[in-house]
Amino acid sequence: MRKSKKQIEMEQELMEKERLEKEKQENIEKLADVIKNKKKVSSTGANAIKKKIFENLVIAILCVIYFYVVLQCSQSFETLSFLFYLKIASGILLGLSIIIFEISYRKDNDSLAIHGIEILIVAIISLFIIYLYSLFVNRTFVTIIISISFISTIYFIIKSVIIWYKSKKKDVNVRDDIKDIVKD
Repeated sequence: MRKSKKQIEMEQELMEKERLEKEKQENIEKLADVIKNKKKVSSTGANAIKKKIFENLVIAILCVIYFYVVLQCSQSFETLSFLFYLKIASGILLGLSIIIFEISYRKDNDSLAIHGIEILIVAIISLFIIYLYSLFVNRTFVTIIISISFISTIYFIIKSVIIWYKSKKKDVNVRDDIKDIVKD
């Protein structure tokens, strides 16, 4: 049985449609792979993000250790000795924050300036602890110091998450060439 010319044309059209549909599906899959790869953070970007987060976690650990030492000293030393050592520690932290501000100004480094602000806040809290100690020489003082330690830890964890999110988004946007393609 012979096929008519019309049937042959319809079969060819159908085959062409299937071929185009298959090609379209392959292009969609390729595009999806390209988009998926563009959303991943590059290895250099990932290393920079890890470095920033590591810095923040080290500072958080140092803050917790500092407040733990303050708490232990408040229970170990006499009141006058404890207040004297706390004033010295506050002065050292204030000096350290000033030095960090100067270095960040010379290098024009914003993240270093933020670390200086954080150390300044710890120094101010240390000065405030002197006043708190004279008000609460009992269990309330311990609770306050532990609360300050937890709040500082939560702050640095939230800061690390924000750094991770913003850095990842920035790295993906830098590698994104869709804006350049749209401009052309």
